Amino acid sequence: MAFKMSPIGKKKCSYSPMQQKGLINPSPVEMATSSTGSSSTASVTKPAASSMGIRTFVGANDNETQRNDFERRTKDFNKTPEGRRLADSVNAMGTALNSGQFKEGSNYFFKNSAGETTYFTEDDYKNASGRYVMAKNASVGKKSLEDRGASGGQQSSYMDSDALRDVISISKAGKNIEVANLKETQDFADYPTFGDDAYYQGIADKKAAKEADEQAYIKKQTEAVKRMESIGELQKQIRANPELSSQYKNIASMPSSDYRKKEFAKLLELQKQANKAAQSSEVTKPSTN
Repeated sequence: MAFKMSPIGKKKCSYSPMQQKGLINPSPVEMATSSTGSSSTASVTKPAASSMGIRTFVGANDNETQRNDFERRTKDFNKTPEGRRLADSVNAMGTALNSGQFKEGSNYFFKNSAGETTYFTEDDYKNASGRYVMAKNASVGKKSLEDRGASGGQQSSYMDSDALRDVISISKAGKNIEVANLKETQDFADYPTFGDDAYYQGIADKKAAKEADEQAYIKKQTEAVKRMESIGELQKQIRANPELSSQYKNIASMPSSDYRKKEFAKLLELQKQANKAAQSSEVTKPSTN
């Protein structure tokens, strides 16, 4: 009996068991390595799980899921006041360093929030990126680990990856270049910032004012709905009230005018008084026995 092989492409071998047995070599992947989670990527060779610091869990916690968590947490951090402040400075330096338009001789510069020329060095860029990564890990990174723990290991965390957690990189000439590692140093000097305290306080004040306006609008709309519901209920009661129903019909037949509104308001008030009187008569008197 002749042996027949399945056509190529019909069946595929499971990747994971072969990888675990060392039968498949590491494959190139696209890994985002920018400290602030920018869209630029660098083609790198995927290292072994042990060198990445990946811990074994029941759920998926590999390079791909960790990178997804890294990108999501970075976006979350950049929305916070602290994250925005740090990211603004890092991005200002990165843009200036890569554009080629913000350079006087050998000196790089960017325009700060006040439009002033601010000079910086690559070391400043490195220090800003280092402070950014440390703050991100202490904020959303910590939350990522907490979420992973609460999920019983089903949820991935970028903090389990040495590369995503510890590597400090800067963007230069369109490439992300590793300039520091948190395992070796966590001492990053001060650097020129994009905005000062007053600038970011102004942003916070505008945000607070906007939120207050939104809450006031919601409250106003809620109260208006409640009033309409109350008026609607009173109208039902008036139509069912033999003493007021005829007046209601007369007022309803009037053309729209200020007089009609006033008469209708009087009718509503009469019904409110009738409701209060009814509630008072329903109160049970104390027993005299």
